[in-house]
Amino acid sequence: MGSGSAEPRSPLRGWDLGLELADGVSAADWVVAALRPWERPGDGDGPVWVASFVPDSYAAHARVLHPARDGRRWADLAAGTGVRIGPETGFCAVTGLDDSAANRPAWDEVVPRGGSLPAAQLAALGKALAPFTSTPQRCAFCFWIGYGYFGDQGDCELVRLPHREHFLFTGPLALTQRAFRFGVWEQSPSMWWPDDRAWFVSTDVDGYSTYVGGSAACIDAVLTCPGLEAIPVTPETPSDPGPCA
Repeated sequence: MGSGSAEPRSPLRGWDLGLELADGVSAADWVVAALRPWERPGDGDGPVWVASFVPDSYAAHARVLHPARDGRRWADLAAGTGVRIGPETGFCAVTGLDDSAANRPAWDEVVPRGGSLPAAQLAALGKALAPFTSTPQRCAFCFWIGYGYFGDQGDCELVRLPHREHFLFTGPLALTQRAFRFGVWEQSPSMWWPDDRAWFVSTDVDGYSTYVGGSAACIDAVLTCPGLEAIPVTPETPSDPGPCA
């Protein structure tokens, strides 16, 4: 037995996520090819559309609204402002607040954590999607490299999109029934889908919504899931504006 200390585990493999780091990223090639560019043709600096986060090949799409930090649904907040929630309504419009210095205390009390679907909603969404895939034991999970949980991974292969890069892991859908924890932090995957590509889920780092694509029956299950607040959208719907609109 050698006297030297054991080699440190890579943070990519060291977190107790239940996931396996993929050997390569070819399983995500179809995603890279399917997502539309952020820039709409002839639209200059127009809003990014849902099809930049979820492939437009699916029959139906839904937007899952992340609850406020205090647990309230957007509909509860909108009751106080009189705002009607539509496919592209932002959290600022619903609350009547923004993240300016004047509003900061009230904003911090309610704003969802950007770019992460809370654990309870992640579990509800995973359960709603489970009946609509034939490959629940084989799913892909992407995490944005910018979160910083994984450290500097040198030449590790990444899923490279024009504006985002991700680490790719694999594992069963059942893992969505518990939080993905990085120390004291919980973080939902940025993108996830089953091996049969029956549906696709995306949570961008800058927004307070998660988008889902799937069959009409699949999306109906998401829209009617008691644990979710969700509304129908289309691939052309402008995506969640985040904290600035």
